[in-house]
Amino acid sequence: PGSANHRFHVWVTQTEYYLEVILNTYGGSYLWPWGGLSAGDRMRLLLAHAREEHCKMRRLETETFRLCQIQKEWVKDFPVPHRLHQKNFIFPDDAEAEAKEMRFMIRDAVEFFNSRQWYRERGIPYRRGYLLHGPQSTGKTFFTRLIAGVIGVPIFVLDISISGFMTNENLPAFLQRVPPKSIVLLKNIDRFVANRSMANVNKDLTFSGLLNVIDGALAHNKGVLMILTTTRYKRLKQDKKSVDALLRPGRVSRSAYFGKPTCLQLQRYFVRMFGSRGKSESEEGTPGIGSEEPHHVHNAANHFIQAMKRCFPQVECIEGSRWRCPLNWTEIKGLLMNPKIQHNLRASSDDKLIQGFISNVRVTKRLKLRKLLSDQIKVLKRELRRPVDDQEDRLERERAVKDALVTLQLLPRPEVGLKTAAELDKAPVIRKSVEGIKLLIKRIEAGEVDTRHVSSNQVKCPTCKGKLVAFPADMYGHYCDGCSSGDCAWRCQSSGCNFDMCANCYAKLAEDI
Repeated sequence: PGSANHRFHVWVTQTEYYLEVILNTYGGSYLWPWGGLSAGDRMRLLLAHAREEHCKMRRLETETFRLCQIQKEWVKDFPVPHRLHQKNFIFPDDAEAEAKEMRFMIRDAVEFFNSRQWYRERGIPYRRGYLLHGPQSTGKTFFTRLIAGVIGVPIFVLDISISGFMTNENLPAFLQRVPPKSIVLLKNIDRFVANRSMANVNKDLTFSGLLNVIDGALAHNKGVLMILTTTRYKRLKQDKKSVDALLRPGRVSRSAYFGKPTCLQLQRYFVRMFGSRGKSESEEGTPGIGSEEPHHVHNAANHFIQAMKRCFPQVECIEGSRWRCPLNWTEIKGLLMNPKIQHNLRASSDDKLIQGFISNVRVTKRLKLRKLLSDQIKVLKRELRRPVDDQEDRLERERAVKDALVTLQLLPRPEVGLKTAAELDKAPVIRKSVEGIKLLIKRIEAGEVDTRHVSSNQVKCPTCKGKLVAFPADMYGHYCDGCSSGDCAWRCQSSGCNFDMCANCYAKLAEDI
């Protein structure tokens, strides 16, 4: 470059990263020693430095890709999340079996990615699988990011519950685009054993197709770690054939349970949020209970845990008598971010403040439960009309009943607060839905089939509840307002609405009546 201020935008190795550099050759502060270098050497040095800076930033980040339903391609998340280390994860050390399994899983993943030559010499397929199960928002995805951060590999996220366009044909094609030495996160694996209408899973994507992708003829054999997650492990285990085929050795090598926060996790999280971190951190990276942290922060943490125990005196958990907080990590963070607690740590042990937050959480949980129960009633009504001649139809009816029973088990949870009949009476809409679900379950279990015909007068417009009429045959260029398909069959007669609907959406509305 000549004697002037130059601004360069450098494209580095097919990544969307630009390096902006101002070169001053008039005796200013130089980034590099320019003396005696030709213009070509200066440009090569600039490119080498840009690559070095890019690699430094890559080491501080964990690239995450998601399968976009619109583009049907892997799309990179922006901003790129920072790279996690073991100091960022709070292990449940008071639940020894869980913490031991988590740490072993991290060491096993590191050993797997360092054993490529060992697999190649023995002719063993170079792949591995893990299963992470537990309630929602308990750290399963965060733990996956931790494994990727420790090893330094990208993550490719595939959510079964929102990827309704996948089939047995395109799923292997998507996974074949994943580069070697990567992690594939397959979320909500329990949707494969649930009712297809309720799970929103494409009928062309079968459980056998998933197994072929994991370790069958269509499996990815380039050094990919596949991590499966589920929030309904009990529902998954009810389908014994499917769970035996999925969890057999070779497909899923390790499994770990992620439960609700323990007392030690709450204490360390509280100290991490309000205390000073530094020399008191243990080797695992979690803040230790040492003298470096202010004493009042530890006292406030203990008082906070005692207040939570007073608000949830009787909490059943799978470990036995060990107490766990019924709130997940997202809700605990929302509680501790309260301005009153931020200004005064003593407010964290205020029972009224905690009870008010729990009441708000229960309101939100009950609203979601009402929506879930309403959807469950629609599915049960649809399955009640399904004939029982075919084995696949009978299987879908059984799955709908099992899904409904699992949904009813959410009522007595402490964060929902509908355990007794008196509490259920205070929520009449939920109580009515529960009674309707129980009645539909009895009818389905008795083998009843509803053969009633739904007339066109009973199907109303979903927007204005107006009357639907047949779509004019001489009109073209209109799309269904429900699913955006191009073959409209019905139109709302109300002036100003003109809601267009295809035959498939009309059939779904008729089934829900």
